[in-house]
Amino acid sequence: MNHSTFFRWGLVPFAATVFFFQGCSAVLTKSQVKEVATFAVAAKDYSAFPGTVIRSHADLRAKQKLIEVITFASGDASLRQVEGAVNIRREMEIRAAAADSALGILRDYAELLVKLTADNYTNDLQGSTEKLGRSVDKGISSYNGLRGTNLNGFGALVAAGVRGIGGIYIRHEQAEALKKAVTAADPVVETMIGEVEKLLATYLAPADLQNLKLTITAGGAVPEQLDLIRNVAADLKDGYRRAAESAGELEQQQQLEAAVLTADSLAGVDNTIRLALKAIQAAETYRAAHRALAQNVTKPQWLKSSIEQVNTLVDEVNAANGLRKKIEAK
Repeated sequence: MNHSTFFRWGLVPFAATVFFFQGCSAVLTKSQVKEVATFAVAAKDYSAFPGTVIRSHADLRAKQKLIEVITFASGDASLRQVEGAVNIRREMEIRAAAADSALGILRDYAELLVKLTADNYTNDLQGSTEKLGRSVDKGISSYNGLRGTNLNGFGALVAAGVRGIGGIYIRHEQAEALKKAVTAADPVVETMIGEVEKLLATYLAPADLQNLKLTITAGGAVPEQLDLIRNVAADLKDGYRRAAESAGELEQQQQLEAAVLTADSLAGVDNTIRLALKAIQAAETYRAAHRALAQNVTKPQWLKSSIEQVNTLVDEVNAANGLRKKIEAK
């Protein structure tokens, strides 16, 4: 083989390598992947907030019933109040079924993005990615059954695409899968966030949304704003007032228990309202941040600065995390 022939054949693998590297850069840039990774971590943390509001409200309502128990001399009346506390928890769990489904999808999707943005993606990581993809699709299917919607699943298709023997090939497939995930998920995220907003609105009053300058139309209609948390506060105060009026009939220990439980519960009411406000505000930011991501990954581009909506989501999630931990520590 002469030098010219060798040179020509030698160029083939080199040209293929250059083309492949160019193909990789044409999928997503490092700055784009970084933004998706930042969003994924914040989104994963966010998914815990609505559940904390739900559980805190149920616990506060149960405590309110227990304060009323102290004022009853009759064992049967006390038992009915305790049973009432249990029933309240059950009713709220049923009411939140669709929201739980939506949160499960958002949680699994955020975790899927965490996997797909891993610096050292390997075939070992592929198994958990495929499992998450199936879980996302199962959640979407369940939600469709609950709400009569027709949202398309994307998890299994996206996760299955990330296969290879490692190295540059799997990095290319990883970036391609990430791009597909973000763009395919956007209409699903829009619907799921709407479901979460609808749930959170029931714990707040119309004035709360007005103060936040939010106009929520989940499912095309303004959701009910039932002020559930403040209603608990009003009932707590009424219950304690009755306990105080019965001071002559109650033992000193019972009076102390009622006072401590009421004070603790009212502090919990304040924290839960604050968390619900932060969570519903962050839901709007979550939607905007994901939409910005979906627009920014449609074509390769080096992002000169972080996406504003993603940064805002991170800040709002960090602010809400302190409240969530305080509530859960009670």
